[in-house]
Amino acid sequence: MAKSRSLPDELVAFVQSIAIATLSFVLQSSLLVLLLSGKANSVPMPDRLWQDVLLMCGISIMFFISAALFGLVPFTLMIVAANRLKIESISYYVGSGLLVAAIISIFSCWLFPDIDPSGDTMRYWENCLLRFGSIFLPTQCAALTYWWTTVRVAPPAGPHRHAIDI
Repeated sequence: MAKSRSLPDELVAFVQSIAIATLSFVLQSSLLVLLLSGKANSVPMPDRLWQDVLLMCGISIMFFISAALFGLVPFTLMIVAANRLKIESISYYVGSGLLVAAIISIFSCWLFPDIDPSGDTMRYWENCLLRFGSIFLPTQCAALTYWWTTVRVAPPAGPHRHAIDI
């Protein structure tokens, strides 16, 4: 049986999902940069640690804002469909995360067609596939966070809303 969820609960869950997506994106990006740049084999504290930290903070803020803006419409459609059809399956939310990742990557490829730093223009679908690969993990983390906070451990409707029903 689907639990009734209010708009503030949905918005809090949306912000939590975007925050988890941002964390997973930054961790994924940081690990890739460390592994590809060779810093993983060097001293544990790189020479330019603060520059890297500030860069990641800036990327985090930009990712959070863009994920909130680009993901709002697909997220809203996903929630409306889940509430109307009373869907609580984890596979629905995982599939929705895949769909949101595909929509965001295609839309970002349309807005910003060239991501190759050397200046060579990549083909459109290869570009979209690269972007899909970079946001696959964050969108899955966001979808699972949303499922966990609203469906799995959502408070029951009624006068005893402060108690968690697992």
